[in-house]
Amino acid sequence: MALSEEAQRLVVILAVAVSLTAVVVSVALVPSAETTACPVLECGPWFAVGNPVGPDLCSGPSVLAVGCISPNDYIYTISIEASSVQFGQVLFNVTNSSGFTISVHPSGGFTIVNASGRAFAAFDLEAGGPLKVPTESGWTYFTTATGISAHSLLGSEYSIVVDMGTLDPVGQGDNFVATATVSGVGVIASLALP
Repeated sequence: MALSEEAQRLVVILAVAVSLTAVVVSVALVPSAETTACPVLECGPWFAVGNPVGPDLCSGPSVLAVGCISPNDYIYTISIEASSVQFGQVLFNVTNSSGFTISVHPSGGFTIVNASGRAFAAFDLEAGGPLKVPTESGWTYFTTATGISAHSLLGSEYSIVVDMGTLDPVGQGDNFVATATVSGVGVIASLALP
């Protein structure tokens, strides 16, 4: 059954109206450069990371300086390029090429550092195990020294240091994965570790 000319025009007008509405809604949801945080429940989290640097071999147990949990651990440093999430709204893990969380030994973890290498939050696996921040409460915040808490914006002034333990991770096919803690959102960043 063919549509009349008038019905066809109405369909085209409706399609254009829907398209314009989508463009307006999309533009409204993109935070401006002046925005310090985008309320996650209003427009969804966005989290962009740079290419990982490393792996580098820790030459000493300078945990707070470079994110090394133990001497001779391998670390990757991943810059945060843009973000609307708070420290407590994102969890990290490292998966293998099959998608399973890797285990580290003897230790490993994640540290959020600024450009000068100062630690603001950490999740340390000092006894080894899965390289995963399991819950929001898994993070340790250095609030007294830094003023940072779970509700502080995890912005582009920070980097993520991933301590992979003592096994050389080069060429293993591992992936860094960031997941939002907001219900129904899921993975917000995933990238291969060289």
